[in-house]
Amino acid sequence: VSLVLSPQLYPQRLWGSEQGLLDGIGLRADFRWRQPEANAQTSLFAELRGIVFQEFAQRLRAQVEHRITTGDGGEVAYTYAYRERFFSGRLGFQIVENRLGASYRSPTLRLGNTGLDLSYRIAADYIDALGQPDEIDTDPELALANTTDRIQLSRLQLGATLNRSFPLWSPPKTAADPPPRFSALPIEQGIWLSTGVSSSQSFYSNGRAQSYTAGSIGIDAVIGAFVADTFDYTNLRVTYSNGFLAGASPFLFDRITTREQLVLGFLQQLYGPLRVGAETTVDLQSGQQVDVVYRLGYDRRTYGFSLQYNPVRQSGALELRVEGLNWDPGQSSPQPTTGSRIQEP
Repeated sequence: VSLVLSPQLYPQRLWGSEQGLLDGIGLRADFRWRQPEANAQTSLFAELRGIVFQEFAQRLRAQVEHRITTGDGGEVAYTYAYRERFFSGRLGFQIVENRLGASYRSPTLRLGNTGLDLSYRIAADYIDALGQPDEIDTDPELALANTTDRIQLSRLQLGATLNRSFPLWSPPKTAADPPPRFSALPIEQGIWLSTGVSSSQSFYSNGRAQSYTAGSIGIDAVIGAFVADTFDYTNLRVTYSNGFLAGASPFLFDRITTREQLVLGFLQQLYGPLRVGAETTVDLQSGQQVDVVYRLGYDRRTYGFSLQYNPVRQSGALELRVEGLNWDPGQSSPQPTTGSRIQEP
């Protein structure tokens, strides 16, 4: 059992706020109770964003969840969330006032010798959130303008993803390959073609439904062993996806508004352990930038840190990494690493 209470500081709120200091401080609580004999964990998260008690209900966010790992490696979760925050692409951040539900997430299943990886998720929720009356229109500006009051509906959601990666090129490995210098494990170099099909089906208790099925194809390239002083690591990623959309959610937070999109990303060593990178997601139908993140990283074999900033979500992250020096060059098959594939904060 663990309980962590963390004072919070929100510097941006300290400037120009009518409530002054009380608007810029807060409190966060994280409670976890692990039950190894039942393969389960119960967790509670609560955050009070500003000590302004007349706005207590609007400033509090909380979630209680009970997760159980099943025998096949999947996971069952029972969740209640209050004022849950979702990033909805072109619709920006949306708040779900109340959500009570249960879900099952499968492990990644390898389908025989095909190289195909399948995963799926089933969820049932009771949701209290802002509504959206228009079933057809997917324009974000009109969707936000036509928002109704909060509505309460049940939702059954089914989702599945099928992926396969094809190696296109990899450099030959020799006994003279240098040991890791800036990464904990050797970098896995190569070029891969990634393909996938995903489907999401949502059914609501008022009779409406939202269906989205998409395919994706992309190239992921890692060039360089990250051992030389300059430009010895380059990670490039390009992914295109497009799909078929039918119907529209009665809620605003889970309405799909980006059907065709392109993801572009890179991560590049400049000098020594210093790497810079960026990743952007573009809606090709409108030409609008849906998401973007910038990254600055400093990596050593046993420690590192990265600084990330997302101007679209107006968020940032500082990540510190400490790990053991657990690579043995005498092993017959050391586990390689890709360094750090580009990730969101």
